[in-house]
Amino acid sequence: MPDRWQTFPVEFTGGLVTNISPLQQGTNAPGTATVLRNFEPSIEGGYRRIKGFAKYDTNAVTNSGIVRGLTYFNDQVYAVRGNDIFRSSGSGWTQVSDTTAFPASTATATVNGAVSSSTTLVVDANNGTIKAGMVITGTGIAGTVTVASLSDQNNLVMSTAQSIDNDVALTFTEKGPVIGGSSGKVRSLLFNFNGTDKLMLVDSTGKPFTFDGTTFKQLTDAPNDTAGASHATVFKDHIFLGVDKTIVFSSPSNEEDFTAALGGGTILLDAEITGLEVFREQLYIFTHTSIFVLAGSSISDFALKPVTRDIGCVAPDTIQEIGGDVMFLGPDGVRLLSATERNNDVGLGVVSKPIQSELTELITVSTSFTSVLLRPKSQYRLFGYNTDYSDQSARGVLATQFSGQGGESIAWAETRGINAFVSHSAYVENVEYIFFANDDGFVYRMEQSNGFSGADIIATFNTPYFPITDPEVRKTIYKAALFIDPEGSFQMEMTPQFDFNETQVIQPGATEFTNTTQTVAFYGTSEYGTDSYGGRLKFRFDANLTGSGFLVGFNFSSTSQDPPYSLDTLVLQYGTYGRR
Repeated sequence: MPDRWQTFPVEFTGGLVTNISPLQQGTNAPGTATVLRNFEPSIEGGYRRIKGFAKYDTNAVTNSGIVRGLTYFNDQVYAVRGNDIFRSSGSGWTQVSDTTAFPASTATATVNGAVSSSTTLVVDANNGTIKAGMVITGTGIAGTVTVASLSDQNNLVMSTAQSIDNDVALTFTEKGPVIGGSSGKVRSLLFNFNGTDKLMLVDSTGKPFTFDGTTFKQLTDAPNDTAGASHATVFKDHIFLGVDKTIVFSSPSNEEDFTAALGGGTILLDAEITGLEVFREQLYIFTHTSIFVLAGSSISDFALKPVTRDIGCVAPDTIQEIGGDVMFLGPDGVRLLSATERNNDVGLGVVSKPIQSELTELITVSTSFTSVLLRPKSQYRLFGYNTDYSDQSARGVLATQFSGQGGESIAWAETRGINAFVSHSAYVENVEYIFFANDDGFVYRMEQSNGFSGADIIATFNTPYFPITDPEVRKTIYKAALFIDPEGSFQMEMTPQFDFNETQVIQPGATEFTNTTQTVAFYGTSEYGTDSYGGRLKFRFDANLTGSGFLVGFNFSSTSQDPPYSLDTLVLQYGTYGRR
């Protein structure tokens, strides 16, 4: 004889877990997920389908190739593509480099002897100084031609062969600063030393650049050891640059002066620098194999000491401060700095153990990494990039940090469909700006759409298999009540799966839920008598089920551009039968 109906509630919490056995997970952590894709563990409870992204500007960034750098500055987005930097307020890109008001020099001269399909050029009647790199214009010049080299002011070599008549008047114009390299990342730093916000850009090739909103220039007078800087930050009013295995820092409050006499200096390390992060009044310096911390306030008392020589950051753009700690990608997974630093106990620092297999796969298939911070959500997102990803195959992971009486905890999920080569997050006057870009040339803003730039978001959540009371007792599931917090119209499916979805077991079909049908109660607006109940808006959906087995799990899925919805709690009504 079957028992009376009993109730089994499951509160969705804990995030994606794939490093324990299915039976243990279903017994001890039934609210976790075996698949959690394009859902996010929410600090408000449950699993929320993520928002999407939309084009920040309907125009692609001018130029060709991959977008190499992004930042938000003076209410505009700045993007590096090719060797130039552009800005947009959302309606077209304007070039900043090469066109801003530089004190660019010019010179003139006259062709001394006709040129026939040659790069060799002889001139006379000079006015001004001709320099290598200047752009040459005049009758007969085809395309963009520059001075490749010169032995003196009268004997020049052009960048491409030209045919020019004798006595043609030529103008030579000095180009503005040009971002170095072709495809490497360009990183930016926002700072303010004298009351004016400025950007500093480093391209891993040449000397740093600065931009104050009007003038874009390269620090050509900075010492040669600043060339090739790939990381920049501000610490104790000094600009700190990471250049290969060297730290170069400026004099106080002067981004253009790096002389030791005025407070600048260098620090040599034994490994390539992969990141700089100011945290709790100290500068943390990451390499591939180690982490150092710099304390002090000036060149007179700066002191460097190792945090660990066993663990480093393997992906420069994965370092983010979150919830009073620093998260980064190490060789063994995503780590927290505090746990890594504590007594040099490197084993305690890994927080990605619940999803280690997914993270390993992400690292294997990705050629580059970037990350963003979603501050109101206390969420860290790490994206892998590969130019071969299809629109829906781009991989990433996200972590939500929870604070409670039991201390800090982190819940994980996966993302699919966000192919980010570079990204940037900022929080300005209580508004969050999160951008990313890749090789299609567009800049996208996250959390701005219910789809992926016009494409559906494919979201999947699989529960563990629940033994409920006893894995050796057969259960018949009669009803399922699902509590959902929708943010608009939505449509999703719930599919029960018995006994690991074995084909020999009769499997019930999917039940479709929308917020216009199947609604039994609307918590927060429905009333018992005169008093409303509930705080957050929740729909309750009841589904009659027919199926039995020793274990049962559920799949929840949606493919749509509907607004997000949160899955909060599942309540099963079941009866038991005999043992096996």
